[in-house]
Amino acid sequence: NAGYFHTCYDLWTGDLVWFVEPQLDPTGLFPLALLYHSVLTGSYDLVQETAVAAQLKKIETQLSAIQGPWGLAMADYSIWEESSSPTTGEGLPTGYFTFSQSMAWAGMSALGRIHDTLGANEASTAAFNRADQIKTAVEEYLYMEDRGGYARQIWSDTLDQDTRFDASSSAALWTGMIDKDSDRGISHTQGLSDNLTRDGYGLARYEGDVYFYASVFNPGGCETTENMPPWPVITLFTSWVEDEETRQDRLDWALSRYIYVI
Repeated sequence: NAGYFHTCYDLWTGDLVWFVEPQLDPTGLFPLALLYHSVLTGSYDLVQETAVAAQLKKIETQLSAIQGPWGLAMADYSIWEESSSPTTGEGLPTGYFTFSQSMAWAGMSALGRIHDTLGANEASTAAFNRADQIKTAVEEYLYMEDRGGYARQIWSDTLDQDTRFDASSSAALWTGMIDKDSDRGISHTQGLSDNLTRDGYGLARYEGDVYFYASVFNPGGCETTENMPPWPVITLFTSWVEDEETRQDRLDWALSRYIYVI
């Protein structure tokens, strides 16, 4: 009823299993995935099924509500689930993450296209207007002029920028909210590469990341030899906005590291 998905569900029963909440990236991803399915299959029957349409309506209501300052979508803990400090263990406030705002924009844009295809012109216009509102707020309040990139987040309690580069913020570009070939898009991509590249062509999650090394929450102790270890998954989806040569280098790097797992 809240208009968003819980973080974890039991694989066998479907029952809720509590973990860090709220995490709102699936809220935007759900309509985006449904749009992708509809375009790919050439059929919009799925989005019109009673249960799916009802869920989309709840999501649209949630994303349409201005629950943050300046027109931003609701604050959360996406994508890295850090409701507690990785160094002290003390609780952290939610934030208006560039990643989550990008997914909210993508979700509203997808809903706009779905409504348009189904002939709901008024609903389509409203959805696109809300998407534009989110984008405008991100451009004005999350961009760091001095660093030439988008901030990791704005803290919900103080409204201060967290000025660290975070690879998840590449979502602003690969969702299409920010043109990756614009001056800001190019500068942001370069900032991610300059500040987060590790071990050749891998990318760390964000500046100063201590997880798997010095964090108080490391599940297996010191699993790496230093802070800011590269993560293949974030390396791969950040590579979507890079040039073809760099993208291939990152893909080759990820494959070489995954071989040890496979």
